[in-house]
Amino acid sequence: MTNWRILWEGRRRTPPYIALCVLSLLITLAMAVLHFRLADRLPYPPQSDQTMYLYGAERFADHFIFFWRAPVYGAWMGVFYLLSGCDPQQCFYLEKFASLVLLSLLVAGLGYRLFDFYSGVLMGFWVLNCKYLVLETNGSSVMAAALFTLSLHCLVMRNRAAGVPAALLSMFLSTQVRSEMWVPLVFIVACLAVLIIRRRLSRMQPPVLATDEARGYWAISAVISIGLALLFGIRSSPAESHRFSEAFAMNFAMNYVDRHHLSAELLGNDGWKRVWADALPGVAKAGDAVEIDASEIQLFAAVRRYPREMINHVGYNIRLAVLALPAVFLAFDRQGMMIFIFVGYLCLLAFLKDEDVRADRWNFLPQESRHLVIIWSLAICLLVPISLVLRVVARYYIQLIPIQIIAAVFLLRAACRKVRVIASRP
Repeated sequence: MTNWRILWEGRRRTPPYIALCVLSLLITLAMAVLHFRLADRLPYPPQSDQTMYLYGAERFADHFIFFWRAPVYGAWMGVFYLLSGCDPQQCFYLEKFASLVLLSLLVAGLGYRLFDFYSGVLMGFWVLNCKYLVLETNGSSVMAAALFTLSLHCLVMRNRAAGVPAALLSMFLSTQVRSEMWVPLVFIVACLAVLIIRRRLSRMQPPVLATDEARGYWAISAVISIGLALLFGIRSSPAESHRFSEAFAMNFAMNYVDRHHLSAELLGNDGWKRVWADALPGVAKAGDAVEIDASEIQLFAAVRRYPREMINHVGYNIRLAVLALPAVFLAFDRQGMMIFIFVGYLCLLAFLKDEDVRADRWNFLPQESRHLVIIWSLAICLLVPISLVLRVVARYYIQLIPIQIIAAVFLLRAACRKVRVIASRP
């Protein structure tokens, strides 16, 4: 018992940078061991939008042109395109490995900063075992999740004056990977504005993000964001018009085929246009539905003339979301290993003293930092109603995985504390 106590006390005195280095090494080794044959499990060419991003990577590498829909992700892919010797297949696999490792490292590090070292290990391994994350061929959601997790890191950094500007910069970068990330970002900005205005009106001390010390960091964040936005605008590929209408019509058609148990072959070769026109007669202007373009989809006319179909579409998405939301972080790639890790983690919590179990780093964060983390967590949950309007697919919820895992660890630790209290009663 004495040896265990010495080991535990030594762990608490370990410098954070050493703990994070050890944590990073463990997660990287786990990635190498668990997924060294991942390329055999991912089809190429990918049957997803990743083919579009691969083309964007080629344009970036050859002509320094940013893919208009996701300029940051196109540039990220372009780096791996160059590293692979301009081989799109190798680029696809390299980027998948890198994005998965990056997200797992960021989530593991966040677990260490919110809880402790062992929680960081659990959370990092958890990410590596999310089946829908591991087998997803569209990497843009993984990169958006990584940037969102990075923004959470910024909120709990020691330099609180720089935290929010850096976090918002990271969120801005995520919008340049997945456009739906604009919704959480706008929500966050609105919440911060309300927080500052309320403090001003009540003549309370302004939050750290609005102090004089933070002005320099806001200026740096603004200059970087504006500079990148200008660069992306100047060196962008041609944008698609009527993108939301086309996305809605395509997703509606895919849901319609599923809801009515029709053949999936109807969706091939832009067949979704025919499904859209056949399901909603009179909406498409063109006589031949296959020839309609995005400007002829007439989204508002479809909603006005066929409200029941739209309700059925959303209702079907709600039923899918009930299953997809827990599955995205609870469907494990290696179930046996995760059971072993969970049992080991719970045994560790049972071994700790009461004061160690209660000593989560979260409890020692400034109240303002904790409130900001909660705001960010609520903001990312806005991706759920967006999916209910479009289509519920597991990859659309990948950005929620860090928050879901954090919430699960909170519950595990709270349950352990409750059991210990009950067990200690005479």
